[in-house]
Amino acid sequence: MIACLVATTGAKSWIHESARENRADFGAWLLPTQNRPDSAGVVTFYAIGDQGYAGEQQAAVAELLKINVGAIGAREVRPFVLGTGDNYYPNGLPWGWPKDHVPGLFLDRRFDEVYAACLHDGHGLTFHLVHGNHDYRGDVYLWETFAEGRFDGSDGTPRLVSYTLRSPNVADTNNETEYDGLRQAAENGELLSLPELVPVPTDKVAIIAIDSYVMIHLQDDARGHKDDDGPNEAAEKLEAHWAGLRLLLAENADVRWAFVVGHHPIATHGAHGGHNPRPLGLHLHGLWKKIRGVVGAHDIQDLGHSAYDAFADRLATELAVRKRVVYVAGHEHNLQMLWYKDRLIQIVSGAGSKLTSVKQGRDTVFKAKEPGLVRFDVAGNDLWVEFIYGSSATQRKSSTFRINRR
Repeated sequence: MIACLVATTGAKSWIHESARENRADFGAWLLPTQNRPDSAGVVTFYAIGDQGYAGEQQAAVAELLKINVGAIGAREVRPFVLGTGDNYYPNGLPWGWPKDHVPGLFLDRRFDEVYAACLHDGHGLTFHLVHGNHDYRGDVYLWETFAEGRFDGSDGTPRLVSYTLRSPNVADTNNETEYDGLRQAAENGELLSLPELVPVPTDKVAIIAIDSYVMIHLQDDARGHKDDDGPNEAAEKLEAHWAGLRLLLAENADVRWAFVVGHHPIATHGAHGGHNPRPLGLHLHGLWKKIRGVVGAHDIQDLGHSAYDAFADRLATELAVRKRVVYVAGHEHNLQMLWYKDRLIQIVSGAGSKLTSVKQGRDTVFKAKEPGLVRFDVAGNDLWVEFIYGSSATQRKSSTFRINRR
């Protein structure tokens, strides 16, 4: 197995520290971005995460996307965007089917007004969205119904597709009937958030959306189950998630590159991994997190919590059996590429509308605390990963990596 990463930030080659210690076949050589292929057969897409604040930073990231996607040549598969969750801060969409225009205006500010000018060959982009913990503070059923119906791409707006709240017993009509049906199915105990294949018209990539929020909470519920409580329904539902992921990976075993997208990273060197650069005591939230960590009471949204750790370990194990697989996440408000335990590539793209600090780790290949997004280009066995970042279009920067797995 060869894992080769090539970056554009200089002229000389270097070897990542983990390679020196463990893997002689993991290296990085610095090459210019223009070496990246731009033919029609290349599959190009982006990842933007934690984009749910309508403000200057989201506008800056949208401008970076607009410039980059507008410069892409002809493609057999139109470029698209993966949204890694937390699409609406801070408390998700308001509950209930909208009876007035307010929820629509809120969504317009976060999608239509921001991304309408992001075009490839004159066409708007499709955003494939998973959901995060902030989305689950509100009404996630509205994403699958109201939001999809409002942003269907028919009137020139960006197209929005929500994952993974679906039911085989409820027609996908994107109206109040589907909304009521999904909520009733959930009340009846039906599984609505199983892993789902993102439809991409090519055999070069397979993209699988998972609901990491639900999976982590099922893990927590399963561990808290007592034998005298009867069947462990949470454990059964969680296993259905893992079985669904394994099935989709197996069905796409011949596809050159597989991508799994969820909200929660399996590893991070940011705040959700315990990093807090502020002086102890000067930031109450950071101080509280440190105290909780010391007494073993981590927040479930942070690594260190037993349920989150179990989810991360299991996901890494499930994915590592495949050679060409990338896990794409958000949650952290920064950009990262990690070579996780010398076996799995993880991308964190969560700098879509707010920022938090990130430190260098032993497995860090790239990190940045700047507004930005990530671009992927699949060309044969090669995967090109470009981090595009900066506080404005005039300040934009780029770091590009070529990953080759044979």
